Amino acid sequence: MPYKEDYLDEDVANLVGLIIVRGTLIEQGDIKRLSIEFPYKSLEASGIKTSVNQRDALLSSVNSIRDRVNELLGVDSKVEDLNTSVVLSSVFTKNTMAWRNLKLIFGGKAS
Repeated sequence: MPYKEDYLDEDVANLVGLIIVRGTLIEQGDIKRLSIEFPYKSLEASGIKTSVNQRDALLSSVNSIRDRVNELLGVDSKVEDLNTSVVLSSVFTKNTMAWRNLKLIFGGKAS
C-alpha cells in the first residue's frame, strides 16, 4: 500500500518502532490505550568504576519520549515506574484520528 510509505516520516517511524518492539494497543469499552513498556534491572558490571542508576536514566529518557509522543498523538501521556519497568501510557477517550491511524498501521492487531 503506497500511502503507508508516504505517511511514515521519521517521527511516525520511530513511534511505530517503539510500539512494535515494546508496545500494546488496548481497547476496553470506550477507553483506548497505547502502552509502551521499558523493562530494566539493576545490573553491576565488574571493572567499571562509574555506577549508573538505570531506573533514573530510563525515567529521564522516557520523559523526553513522552513529550514527542504527546505532540504526535495529541494526548497527554503519563510515565509510570513499576519497579521493574517504566511504562509510557497514552489514553484516548475518543476514537481520534491518531488512534484510527495506529489501528490502520497495525492492521487491527494489538501488539
